[in-house]
Amino acid sequence: LNNSNLTDKVGRFGKNRKTLPELWISFKKQIQARADRGEPEMPTGIPWIDKLTDGVNRGHLWAIAGKSGGGKTSLALSIARNIADTGKTVLFLSLEMSGEELVSRMFCEMTEYDNNELRLGILNSDFETKNKNFEEVINIMDFEIIEQGYKPKDVFEIVKELYPNKKPDLILIDF
Repeated sequence: LNNSNLTDKVGRFGKNRKTLPELWISFKKQIQARADRGEPEMPTGIPWIDKLTDGVNRGHLWAIAGKSGGGKTSLALSIARNIADTGKTVLFLSLEMSGEELVSRMFCEMTEYDNNELRLGILNSDFETKNKNFEEVINIMDFEIIEQGYKPKDVFEIVKELYPNKKPDLILIDF
């Protein structure tokens, strides 16, 4: 290893180097900002989760794990919708389900419409009213679903291309 390689490596990591006092000052600023807000930065809309986690915060990574059919996608979709309801920008990358499947799940969750009946094309007498209300809500949300993004590199490219000026407040990857 020659000296120039060592300098490059030290220089690359040096910008992320912080002392304990610097980190403590930064942390105190974070908790003061949290106290001033009085609520989580991005509440999930699910009170018991917000109490345990303080909601979703920028730069944090959550992993929701469980068995197939355990409700992971439904939970993620509910959190995404609740955050989008607050005016935040949400990007949902789906590697398993189509966008149509996801939006139909959202419709059923928001309107309490029977998902099985909807999938079978059974449109009850209250469908049109529920549909109208649903469309009013989703038309004002900044919420996009993309059906790709298999590698971290893909996610970075999608965000760079589709959000050149303002990055999403929340990115969910469902796979």
